[in-house]
Amino acid sequence: MPNLTAKINKGETISMSNEILLALKWRDRREVHMLTNKHEDKIIALDKKDFRTKEQIKKPACIVDYNANMGAVDRSDMMLSSTECVRKTVKWYKKLFFHMVDLAILNAHALYQTQNPEKVPLADFQLKIIRQLIERYNTPEPNQKIKPMTKNP
Repeated sequence: MPNLTAKINKGETISMSNEILLALKWRDRREVHMLTNKHEDKIIALDKKDFRTKEQIKKPACIVDYNANMGAVDRSDMMLSSTECVRKTVKWYKKLFFHMVDLAILNAHALYQTQNPEKVPLADFQLKIIRQLIERYNTPEPNQKIKPMTKNP
């Protein structure tokens, strides 16, 4: 990986590429790093103008393409943010597992919404799933007999 640690100003880019990959660092409000095998290192002028400088806004082609096509992922992240079950844990694989469970529930909710006319909020749908899983797989613990304490002579 290229070393893209140099400080840059807003609107500037640093990039390195070979015949397969382009690694790019661009600064807008904050630094953005991109690694792509689809784009070239070129800047695209947008139809919008900066309200302060009145200059045409320019962005790298990979950033423009990313912004145009990431609506569904951003929307799913937004929907999951309020109901996510991920907790602080050191184990990365636990976070990944629970994130996959959350994504599966989100996808199930989307499928449910296409088949049923009633609109059920995601949190309520998640609660119904949890209750159904508890009803189905909860096994009552066997009654434990409590032995009375005896005094040793």
